[in-house]
Amino acid sequence: MRARAFRIFPRFTSDGKTISGPQEFAGPLKVRQFSPGYIQLNCQIFPNIELTYDLWVCSSQSLCGALHFLNTAKNTLALQVEISGMLSPLLSSQTSGDRLSVQLAGNRPVLTGTTGNLTPVIQMRSGMSGPAGPNPFIYQVLELPPIRFKPRSGFKLAESASKNLLKSHELPSTGPGKLNSAGSKWRAKDSLRSDRQPALG
Repeated sequence: MRARAFRIFPRFTSDGKTISGPQEFAGPLKVRQFSPGYIQLNCQIFPNIELTYDLWVCSSQSLCGALHFLNTAKNTLALQVEISGMLSPLLSSQTSGDRLSVQLAGNRPVLTGTTGNLTPVIQMRSGMSGPAGPNPFIYQVLELPPIRFKPRSGFKLAESASKNLLKSHELPSTGPGKLNSAGSKWRAKDSLRSDRQPALG
């Protein structure tokens, strides 16, 4: 995808505190696994909430990921996860572009814009639209039970780019990640220990 700049970043809010970068995390970001087209990252985002992030290159046009959270506290914790982004389109006399905004694709709110002849789309399973503002985002609110009751909670997300909003939205539904398949495992060719990656419904 050709653009002046394109960035995707999360924000996490729990117990009234919001963080958005590794420098604010409670622990360092670590690479746990990697192979061609796959990486697994792990960190302690809050003192009692651990994040594991699996990311796959599903095709030349799409990335798929899964965020897993562990609650090590004794009580249930609420966690709001926002996915935001920044797109600076590549403009010329022959191409136009639009910065990211929240739009509906089917019945799902997604972040989308245009650059060159492509329409990038960022989406998550069961995501909701954030309020209008200068930094649009989609989000989920998770209730994280203590680890003794439920080992992990989480959701899937994807970024894809094709020639229009509909095609970009459908790409992760047909690739290895299968964003819309509630019970399927996330798979990637040649990924390390891919048979042990957890399924998120």
